[in-house]
Amino acid sequence: MSRPLKLGVLCSALLTTLVVPTIPAHCQEGEEVSAALRTLFNPRRSPEHRTMGLAQRTFLDLVEESRPQLEVAFVIDGTESMGPALEGVRGALSEMMNDLDLYNKNAVAYQLVVYRDSGAPAGEVSFPLNQKGHSFTTDRDAVIAAIEQLTTESGAPYFPELIDQGVHQALTRLAWSEGDQVSRWIFLFGDAPPFDPSLNEAETGASRRFATDALVALAASKGVRINCVLCVSGEKDLEAQNALLDRTRAFMNALSSSSGGLMLDLSYADIRSAMIQADAIRDANYSSVGAISREEVELARTAAKESASTSGPPVALAVLPHAPLEQASFASTSPGARLSTELRLRLRSIPGVTITEPLVVERRLERLLRNPSYAGLRGAALLQALARSVRADYVLWGDVKH
Repeated sequence: MSRPLKLGVLCSALLTTLVVPTIPAHCQEGEEVSAALRTLFNPRRSPEHRTMGLAQRTFLDLVEESRPQLEVAFVIDGTESMGPALEGVRGALSEMMNDLDLYNKNAVAYQLVVYRDSGAPAGEVSFPLNQKGHSFTTDRDAVIAAIEQLTTESGAPYFPELIDQGVHQALTRLAWSEGDQVSRWIFLFGDAPPFDPSLNEAETGASRRFATDALVALAASKGVRINCVLCVSGEKDLEAQNALLDRTRAFMNALSSSSGGLMLDLSYADIRSAMIQADAIRDANYSSVGAISREEVELARTAAKESASTSGPPVALAVLPHAPLEQASFASTSPGARLSTELRLRLRSIPGVTITEPLVVERRLERLLRNPSYAGLRGAALLQALARSVRADYVLWGDVKH
C-alpha cells in the first residue's frame, strides 16, 4: 500500500567543494567544534557533508539507528594543544545533549574520560565525573560542570599523545551496560596520533600502549561504536599537527570505520566551513497553540499507551525522499531527503510504528529501478512494489514546495 503525502518545507543547501591538505593558521579557534556539536544531531541544521568511510553516512543516520537507551562516553585529549577545541566543546555540549534527548526520549547517559601526556600533573588518564565504579550518569549538569572545570596540561616533549591509552581506559574501566536495548558510543576528541609503535622511552613514558587492531577488537567485544572528531590544534601547535596529520587521520579513521562509528575531520577547510554555515541556519519558527494543561498531557500519554497495547501488530512505514520518483535522491544535500529524515524522527515517537532504515529503502528502490522486470512500473505501482520489497505497510512519499 502507498499513501502520497505532500508537505511544504523551507530548506537551505550548502555546496562546498574545496579541500586543502593542511590547516591554515587563521582558523578561528574552537568555533568549528562548537558548530559541529550544535549541528550533528539537529535534523534542521545538519551539514550536508557526509563522513569519511565507504558507508558515507551522516551522524543523523547513526542516531536513527540507535536503540531505546544510549550511553555516550566523551574521551577528550586534555593536553595544551587542545585548548581551543576544549573551549568549543564547552560552548555547545549542552545543545548537543538536547538534540540527542529528542531522539532517545531522555534515555541518554554520559561518562567522561580525559587523557594527557605521561608527565602531566593530573596523570595519564582521569575520570572527572567521579562516578562510583565509573558508571554512566543521566545528570547532564554534572557532565557539563566537569567539562567546565577541565584544564589543559603538558608533560612529555612530543606532539603524539596517549590517545590509545585513553580509548582503552574508556573501553575497559567504564561500566558499560549490556543487552540489545542499549547503544554504546565513544566520542573521541583529539588532534594528535598515538606514538609510533617503535618508540618506547622509559624516561618520558612516551610509548605506544595499545595497537589499533586490539582497540577495535575490544570495542567489538563490548558493542561500542567509536566516533572520532579530529580537532584543530591551537595556533602555536599547527605546524606540528600538520606534520603528523596523515597519521592522526589514519588512526581515527581505522577506529571509527572498523567499529561502526563515524569520523568528523575538522582539519579540512570545506568541512569546517560547512559546519559553521550549517550552525548559522535558524531553527523554524512555531506558532502558539495556546496553553496545554498537565491533565491534558497525562490524558494523551494514557491514550497513547492504551493504543499501543491494544492496536495489535506494529505498523511498518517506509519513507522516501520527497521528490519525483525518477529523480529521488537520498543524498543529504537534497531538500527532499532532509524532509524524510525529519519525518522519520517524528514518526519514531508514535507508539506502534516501526520505520524501515533509509539505507534499506534506498537499496531496494535502486534494485527495482534497475530490474528489467519492473521497467514499466511507475507511480503507485512502483510504490507498491517497493512496499512489498521492504515489507512495509505504508510508503510515505510526496513533494517539497519551496
